[in-house]
Amino acid sequence: MHSDWPRMEYVRPHLDADTLERFEQHLGHRMPDGYRRFMIEMNGGRPHEESCRFPLGVINTFFGLGVSETRDLAEANSGIPVLPSRDLLYIGYADCGELLLCLAGERRGQVWLQDPEARPYDANPRVLWHDRRDMRKLADSFEEFVRTLKPLSAPQSA
Repeated sequence: MHSDWPRMEYVRPHLDADTLERFEQHLGHRMPDGYRRFMIEMNGGRPHEESCRFPLGVINTFFGLGVSETRDLAEANSGIPVLPSRDLLYIGYADCGELLLCLAGERRGQVWLQDPEARPYDANPRVLWHDRRDMRKLADSFEEFVRTLKPLSAPQSA
């Protein structure tokens, strides 16, 4: 097991590589290596309070495969809500928005936050997803994002 993953409050069912590969085929993208390792070793989960705060908020959960409907990676990415790009994957949620992972292009591997309150319903749809005001880049990779996680008691910084 990778020693740098955050400790999880809830242990998820084991995820085998075949199940993950079938999901990747369904998506049409192979997940970035770091996130792929995290899914196989941890299958998502709710970070323990010692490692759940990031600079903009607090993580509630990382989605897993084959878990309850509200925390399932496949369900979260089934088209509702609509993703800003087909190259993005909802990987979890926080108190301040949705966590997304870019699966393709020059931003592949990057972790982003989508703040649902920062974009009006009638906003300009021609703006590229990464330039929208409701999207904030959190890290260049999933591993880098995980390294930013601090205890719940740590002060929040913007």
